Parts: sequence; C-alpha cells; structure tokens
Amino acid sequence: MRAAQCFPTCGGSPIVAAYRATNASRELYPNTGELLAHTVGRGRLSGGITEVDVQKNARLVEKWSGSGVTPVNSSWRQEIRPGGVLSCPATLRSPWLFAADPMTFRKVGHADDDKPYREDLSRVSTVLKGFIASGEPGAAALFVYGLRPDVRSQFWTFADDLAANCGIPAVSGWVQHQGGNRNLAALLYSGVALPACWLPEGVRAGK
Repeated sequence: MRAAQCFPTCGGSPIVAAYRATNASRELYPNTGELLAHTVGRGRLSGGITEVDVQKNARLVEKWSGSGVTPVNSSWRQEIRPGGVLSCPATLRSPWLFAADPMTFRKVGHADDDKPYREDLSRVSTVLKGFIASGEPGAAALFVYGLRPDVRSQFWTFADDLAANCGIPAVSGWVQHQGGNRNLAALLYSGVALPACWLPEGVRAGK
C-alpha cells in the first residue's frame, strides 16, 4: 500500500497497481476478488465470494453483477461443501485460486465464524483436493493476522498438514504485526512453478 501511494513507474508490480486503482488504505482495504479484478480483469473471473454480513454482501452482489463471480450471504464453511460456490466446478477448465482471508487462527474451537480452527483441516483438505483433481493449475492462499509466538507454530503445522493431505508443496511468508506478533501467509500450489522472487517487497520468506 505504501508503494501504491507513489507515482506509477513502467514495469511496476501488478498488485501495487491494483492497490493504487482501488485506493487501498488501512481503513478501506479491498478483498482478494477486487484486487484480482483490477489485475486480470473482472470479466475473466468466475467463482464465488462468501460474506456473512447482509449489507456487505449486498454491496458485493452489486459490484459483481453481470460477471461470472457469485457473492453469497453465507459462511465459507457452508460454501466449500459439494455444490457450494467455493467448491470446484465439475466443468473447471481454467486456473484456480482458493483464497482464505480470515482474522486469525485457533487450534481449539468449532464455531462457524471468521477464524480457521484445527478442526477445519479435513474440510479444507477436501475442497482443495477437488480443485487439484481437476488437473488445472492453481493455488490456495491462507492468511492469518496478529498471531502470538505460541500460536504461530500451530498455524504452520496446520498449513503443513494441509499440504501433506493434498500431496502438494507449500511455501510461507510473514510480516511483523503490532506487539511482536506476526501476520502469516501460507501458499499451497499445484501444477505451477513459483518464480525465484515470488514474495513482494517487505514480506519475509519462511516461518
């Protein structure tokens, strides 16, 4: 976002350009779908977005009207089930992205909320296996925020076990958060090769 405040330069990062186009800020942060729309084109996207807040979902429905993307007023856990908007279509013939952008991670719990729990390992493994079985290249990006040192290892174990369950590799990165906590990202990928310098500036590789 800091780079997006600067004057655009030739050959600049597409994600920085997307932040600039969406006027991204700490107070107004675009979701992954909106960043993709400004990167590859809204008309080239299809799939689903879940939002449990009725008013926010209504704005998403308006924003994505006429596109191949379907926002639904539902929990992500409900929509990764077979037939849900986040599950793999039987007719998938394009690269795919499964992006989970929850608040934080908890090892113990089972509420249907914005936090992934260790208990979600099986259901997330199942939906990713569906995409992998399509034979199309793709990736799953998992982001969590403000994790304390004692919880960070639990999230990395979750990500590693998810990759092992699905039989695909995973890479990791992080940035510093407030109070010594960290924001973490795990990227699992299938049928693609990551470039040597795939992480954006300021994001540290590893755990």
